[in-house]
Amino acid sequence: MFHCISSYPAPTEQSNLNNITYLAEKFDVHIGLSDHTTNNIAALTAIGMGAVAIEKHFKLDDEECGPDASFSLDIAQLSSLVIECREAWKAKGKNQLLRAEVEKENMIFRRSLYFVNDLIEGQIISDIDVRRIRPGFGLAPKYLEDVIGKRINKNIERGDPVKWEDLSSDEIK
Repeated sequence: MFHCISSYPAPTEQSNLNNITYLAEKFDVHIGLSDHTTNNIAALTAIGMGAVAIEKHFKLDDEECGPDASFSLDIAQLSSLVIECREAWKAKGKNQLLRAEVEKENMIFRRSLYFVNDLIEGQIISDIDVRRIRPGFGLAPKYLEDVIGKRINKNIERGDPVKWEDLSSDEIK
């Protein structure tokens, strides 16, 4: 099913692209956009909103005239639309909270857990022994509560990043 504004050309601001999600939910089908705007904004936004197909008028040359010519793309514009739509589709990604591959090299700029006191093997970690600081070579800060109360399985020096392998898996009673 295609969402369409029957205006030729259609003003971008009247595209009402929220209908894409409405129609998909109401009819439980894939939705496309029949786009009569004079730019690519509605098409690219529609993909971001879940559209799976874009219909756009095109013309083989600028000499063509007819009722659709004013909002029809030429071959170069159509090619750009196809490229941009493919990129927009890729940019949507997946419905998963996964860290983007390109972020991995920037992990060092994030905060992580570090020991701020010297500890000896067997000592139990307290809340004054660990802080959230940069760089990101230690465990993520979200694990702070999991670390507090654990036993150290080796000697630790102030400034060492907190790592799972430095913590005992034994339950503390």
